Amino acid sequence: KTTTMVTMAVANLFEAKNVLFITHEGRKEDIIDKLWCCATIRTKGELISLYRTDEQLFLGASYFFKEHLTYMAINDPEQMYVENIARIIERKQHEKIAATGKGYDLLVVDYPAKLQAEQSNKVQMQYRQAEHYVYNYFVQLALKHKFHALLAIQTNREASKNTRHQG
Repeated sequence: KTTTMVTMAVANLFEAKNVLFITHEGRKEDIIDKLWCCATIRTKGELISLYRTDEQLFLGASYFFKEHLTYMAINDPEQMYVENIARIIERKQHEKIAATGKGYDLLVVDYPAKLQAEQSNKVQMQYRQAEHYVYNYFVQLALKHKFHALLAIQTNREASKNTRHQG
């Protein structure tokens, strides 16, 4: 799931698209490593060797990543509400437009099923209803800002994995 999200984000970066990538599980350092490995088509060990021999490549790539990629690991239980994440996305979108004149082309949210809905605190929602609410929240945000949203929802660790794309 995460590897697919990383691959899609990097493919868009190679097209000079602006990407906002948000994860809700895992270590930030591991995701950054995956982004670099995908972008350079190298294993982590090969990446380290490459860095030691061609530091200029990394300086150029770092600039490109910084220009087009915003990565956020949001794992704090206090922030794990779709409404909070949406406010963060809105703020980041406005900041990107103010800085570059153009917003994000792609929003990648790895594992939005970890999110809850403030609405579910007011109204009793079953798990599937809450998941549907969260997913649709991101779809509406994508429609509002005219960017694509790539959301990975995993039903459980053993069963099938579904990747949904909406924009």
